[in-house]
Amino acid sequence: MFCQTNLSVQREARMGETMKPIYFSYQQRLMPTALIVCLSIGLFQPVAGQTIEARVAEIEKSGGWHMTKTRRVRKSSVKAGVVISLIPHPKEKLVSILRDYPNYPQLIHFLRSAKVLEEKSKTEHVLKFHAEILKGSVDLRAKLRATVVESDPKKQIVRLEKLSGNLESMNAIFTLESVSDQQTLVTVDLHLDPDLWYVPDGTLTDYNQVNARRITRALKKKADSLTSKPVTDQSN
Repeated sequence: MFCQTNLSVQREARMGETMKPIYFSYQQRLMPTALIVCLSIGLFQPVAGQTIEARVAEIEKSGGWHMTKTRRVRKSSVKAGVVISLIPHPKEKLVSILRDYPNYPQLIHFLRSAKVLEEKSKTEHVLKFHAEILKGSVDLRAKLRATVVESDPKKQIVRLEKLSGNLESMNAIFTLESVSDQQTLVTVDLHLDPDLWYVPDGTLTDYNQVNARRITRALKKKADSLTSKPVTDQSN
């Protein structure tokens, strides 16, 4: 999971392939939510120590437009699926799609419904998700926090974090970095752990990878469909 809460709040910082816990005191929990989110988001870089140029070069070297990896998650034997892709659309268009929360079932195929319960601010919302996984055999319902952070003009992060629900983890991080005016480096980091004793952890890790790829393709397809069609000159 991305965070655990007891008397203190634990945020997990990624250091290469390891996760290092950082603790916030009870008093620090009273800090403005936006500040806490900014602190925690900065700890989740999709590929630590790698520049955007290096990641773009790695994708281009692969001969495709995306590549798939896994990420270890603290206190979970199920790994997150991570897909890094080059999508030929402006960052702003992709962020707009990712902030359209009620339409998330169009992006995440196992979601049956998505609803905004509360708008805390322009960059923070509380959502309700209903999902069915493993060919509809498992019904999941969760409340999530959706936050948007712009760490610099060329980079934005949309993060979903489970607040409550009948599963261990349903978290996602979408990182969008401008490569050019018409090209964006997109990282989809998905960790779904329904805590099912009868399903092997490896199967759930594969499920996260597959669905991270599906989300990436759905995001690109949605952006393609929104591309303006050229206006035909009918004056002649």
